[in-house]
Amino acid sequence: MDQEKVKRTEKRIKQLRSYFESKLPGQREDLNLARYELRTVQPHIGLYYDSLANMRKSNESFRLLVMGLEALNEKGISIKQRTSQILEEASCTPKSNQHMKGTTLLLQIIFDLLGYQITEDEYIGEKILENHIFNYFALSNWHITGAFAVGSNKATRPRKMNLVAVRNFIRQVEILQPTLVILQSISIWLDYYIQKYGSADCAKWIGLKLEDYKSYNLLYSPDYSVYLPDANNIHKTLVIGFHHPASRGEKGKPWFSSDAPYLNNIIKPVLTKIICDYDKFINYAPK
Repeated sequence: MDQEKVKRTEKRIKQLRSYFESKLPGQREDLNLARYELRTVQPHIGLYYDSLANMRKSNESFRLLVMGLEALNEKGISIKQRTSQILEEASCTPKSNQHMKGTTLLLQIIFDLLGYQITEDEYIGEKILENHIFNYFALSNWHITGAFAVGSNKATRPRKMNLVAVRNFIRQVEILQPTLVILQSISIWLDYYIQKYGSADCAKWIGLKLEDYKSYNLLYSPDYSVYLPDANNIHKTLVIGFHHPASRGEKGKPWFSSDAPYLNNIIKPVLTKIICDYDKFINYAPK
């Protein structure tokens, strides 16, 4: 493994840790939640986050950031603790967490399209920390911070919470510089923020929502969103929004099993098209 790339990832982790240590405590005051406590779960950053080669530029890395919706109901989980949680859960057989089952399938699809055969069971005992598939990506949440009434496990979501979430999201993207971001059930919040507040502070990283699916030969469906990088986005960050792997209800599209229709009919074709035509998407020029 390229140790220079590992050091690059370690530097990103250090930068994120510094950001969270300085900013998360003050977000309680920002939200005016005097009677609430904030419980935070920081992201998991795999040790080999920077280690996969970019599909177009061999001297650059392909970096994948997956964003779930909610933080867990736990207090003060650091980046190091979160990574330990993720890798410990990964060692369980069979896996019971639907979110992580779906995320594993997602990783396998993406890495396979990139030409890498990294399997979920590529570990023996404690060696999981060295070569498990979860060490090749970053996993975060839209709501890193959750507001809970003191002594309660019921979260509240004040309107400002999404503004805090956007700030945290953008800073993570600035530090992690992902090649591809996968949103799990949170694109609606991103759409709302851009529409209501304008995309000026998002455009550098997020850019424009792709509406003309047909010209890109993508499946037209309300079940996913594609955000093309803005022309000023120096890292060409491409963002795709899918349902959550464990989505429920009448409109739910769960995809935590390999035979899930949403996984095979939506996620696989969309990712195949985007990754195979990657240059076309990241160099989009609005007319």
